[in-house]
Amino acid sequence: MSVYAGPADWWTDGTNDGRYHIATKGIVQTGLVYHIDAAVTQSYPGSGSTWTDLTSSPINATINNGTFSNDSGGSLIPSSNTARFATVGNLAVDSKLSLTQNFSIEQIFKPSGYQPNAYYGLTNQLFTKGTAATYNYATQLNSDTSVTFIKRTSPESLQYHNFTVPSMLNRVIVLTFVVSSNTTILCYMNDTLIGSLSVTGGAIAAVANDPTYIGHNFNGNDGVFKGNYYSCKIYNVALSTAEIQQNFNALRGRFGI
Repeated sequence: MSVYAGPADWWTDGTNDGRYHIATKGIVQTGLVYHIDAAVTQSYPGSGSTWTDLTSSPINATINNGTFSNDSGGSLIPSSNTARFATVGNLAVDSKLSLTQNFSIEQIFKPSGYQPNAYYGLTNQLFTKGTAATYNYATQLNSDTSVTFIKRTSPESLQYHNFTVPSMLNRVIVLTFVVSSNTTILCYMNDTLIGSLSVTGGAIAAVANDPTYIGHNFNGNDGVFKGNYYSCKIYNVALSTAEIQQNFNALRGRFGI
């Protein structure tokens, strides 16, 4: 693991402009269609009820049963001590997140535990696009050493792409899934490629204006995420390894990784 030795300049300015700067400085902007970061949300008007999208065409999230923590500049955590019953947040979005191919999802989080319960294999959900009837795609933690990208291949069929990763418990993790031409799924942890898997089955069933959930799935309290959730970025392009490393290097000082 590499060690960051530079100045933690994100501490030096607690203003709205300063927090926006530390969340976006050096981040790849090409193809970026969704970007939330709890560091910015905490200091903006409405914090505690909305999660600000930092893109030029924002879709703000509604915070349900989530609270803010100052950990590493800002994170969202479940508001209940019994995390499995806490909803981290949800939002209804337009078609710009109904993606079918050549897209990327980067999420930064720190798990404090893992849920034993699952809804048809859906558990420890980080991000879910769609309901049971119109599922699009999702990301989740299967266990401390397993992460999954899920896509819908038919109305009643979900395809699971499982990757083995180093232990994540109580560590800040930058997890990026890249869908390339709807034929390959690549998984990166921090700035390192973990592996790639082939996509089989039909195209992802994208539905405009379908709900999107952060920290849980469409079934509410089943399989919610436990821990700190810092940031989510979604691109409508397949990021390159160099671009993933650029994003990681831009934020590593904030998280000390």
